[in-house]
Amino acid sequence: MPGDLKDLPCAARNPDLPLHPDSSYLLVGGLGGIGRSISLSLVLNGAKHLIFLSRSGRNEKNEHFLKELEALGCRVQVFAGSVANIDDVKNLVAKAEKPIRGVIQLSMALQVSFLPFVLLESSQINFEF
Repeated sequence: MPGDLKDLPCAARNPDLPLHPDSSYLLVGGLGGIGRSISLSLVLNGAKHLIFLSRSGRNEKNEHFLKELEALGCRVQVFAGSVANIDDVKNLVAKAEKPIRGVIQLSMALQVSFLPFVLLESSQINFEF
């Protein structure tokens, strides 16, 4: 191991991302910071149809970003709902304009608390599916 990390060889890689313009890619969540970056990368690599399943759906907070994707030649569908609700998922699949070829799970819920409350609340969390 060299003493200075600058001496390590580095090779830039740009792997191929085989995306199909005749298919849809479903992003569960995906309208936040990381999801926007991933969405843009998908479109720049050939995706022409993106579907978002988001609790908030299409709204003024994400409208500008969605229009940017559309301006790049991507057809965007946005469904309000939850991936945990089978009826929301069935509705989305039935209304998808193109077959869904890939799914990326990007949804999350953050809970910020001070440490004493986290310990108390964590012990009371009950996950039921």
